Amino acid sequence: MASICMNCVYWTTFICVALFLSFVTPAMGTQYNVGDSAGWGLSGVDYSTWAGRYQYKVGDSLFFQYAAGSHSVLQVSQPDFQTCTTTNPISSDNSAGNTVVTLASPGTYYFICGFPGHCGQGMKFGISVNPSNGINPSSPNIIYSNQGSLPSPNDALATGAAVVVAYVLLAVG
Repeated sequence: MASICMNCVYWTTFICVALFLSFVTPAMGTQYNVGDSAGWGLSGVDYSTWAGRYQYKVGDSLFFQYAAGSHSVLQVSQPDFQTCTTTNPISSDNSAGNTVVTLASPGTYYFICGFPGHCGQGMKFGISVNPSNGINPSSPNIIYSNQGSLPSPNDALATGAAVVVAYVLLAVG
């Protein structure tokens, strides 16, 4: 009988790990390098065409690679996007380059460079972000990071860990 109980614990642990991985995997989105190898700059990239090649979903991120002090990343409203107005951004990052923007909710996002004249020279694009799980959008939220990589999915890890612990406790008890 002890052998059967140990087999139950092993199988339950295996199932828990599989469930844990299923929680973590969807939280990691695709990271898109804005402008591909040319990066974010006045390099002749048509950013609208570049952005139109992809289907974005919640959890994906945009990696803006640029030299510190030469460009910036501003999220703006549609009217400010159309007129290249930089004075009222929704969010901005004017720091050291290598900005990562995580697309945290569905909706339409507009990005421009805040340096004088850069938006007018083509450093702008808009994207539509689709829900990853079928939930309707509330309002677009973004998360800025200057680390050059995706932030860790701590919420998914915590949820997955809680599920694993619950299943193990049920199997042992």
